[in-house]
Amino acid sequence: MIRFGVLTRILLARPVPWWGTVLYVNAAIAIPTILRIAVDPLLQGRLPYVAYFPFVMLVSVFLGWKPGLITMLGSAVVANLLFSIARMPIWSNAEILVGALLFVSSASLIVWTGQTLRRIVRELDEAGAREAFLARELGHRAKNYLTMIEALARQSQQAGRTSEQFFDALVPRIQTLARAQDLLTRTGWSQCDLDSLVREALEPFADHDGLTVNGPEVQVMGNACLPLVMALHELATNAAKYGSLSVPQGRLCVEWATGPDGACTFDWTETNGPVVIPPTRTGLGTRLLKRQPAFREVTMDFRPEGLHCAITLDAAMVVSRQQ
Repeated sequence: MIRFGVLTRILLARPVPWWGTVLYVNAAIAIPTILRIAVDPLLQGRLPYVAYFPFVMLVSVFLGWKPGLITMLGSAVVANLLFSIARMPIWSNAEILVGALLFVSSASLIVWTGQTLRRIVRELDEAGAREAFLARELGHRAKNYLTMIEALARQSQQAGRTSEQFFDALVPRIQTLARAQDLLTRTGWSQCDLDSLVREALEPFADHDGLTVNGPEVQVMGNACLPLVMALHELATNAAKYGSLSVPQGRLCVEWATGPDGACTFDWTETNGPVVIPPTRTGLGTRLLKRQPAFREVTMDFRPEGLHCAITLDAAMVVSRQQ
């Protein structure tokens, strides 16, 4: 007994060349014809089409509906010439005409069934491949998230911090990861809209009147979305604690643009906030920004009137852009 897996591999194999199709169709007509001739003394001219049905099905399943229809029509012609019209003119016997019409209608249903089976097998194979890909992708992303959470936990843990201070530093970053994952899930994990990303990342600070967001339509790769959300969270958190978002008169302008080489430059500019004093050591937020492999370049300019941060994404990270 032939296993279903063997049939599946045959159906999913490379297409048969035209000359092979011609050969198989001719064989599918010749073999049942020979079989029908062999048993004709027993049938005495009855059931002229009985031997052709299985071969019409096989051709339809393994070669497609077009070869199946050709096999059906060729079988009808051969069967009528050898077993019906050869004995009696078709117009002299309504039974011959009805039999031919029944064969054509029944064989047409067989061709449709064979083609449907081909389509189902191919769709099941594609669905299985998609499920396997999604399972691998899910495992890969879950591993990456766990690694990132571990890194955030280690970076949030500093000497002298209490457990409450540790969780106060860690939990907002995990929540930022969750928002980024939600954004990627809605966009199918492949890409995300930069404007939506910026606005969702800055949503906790949207009640400040000095916040403005401006930039062209830009779609960025999924593996750049998460680093951007984390960068925005770090910048906005620091701005709310020490920068322009910490005072009512402060101003924050978030802009981006694409260059001639296709790269996207993201600008974070704070003004009218408290006087900025350049830090004497590199903080956690700065380390998180500069360690992102998705960013080509990160510059931090601690101007007296406010922080200016520029993040550049390579052209490979930009899916599409519209000026």
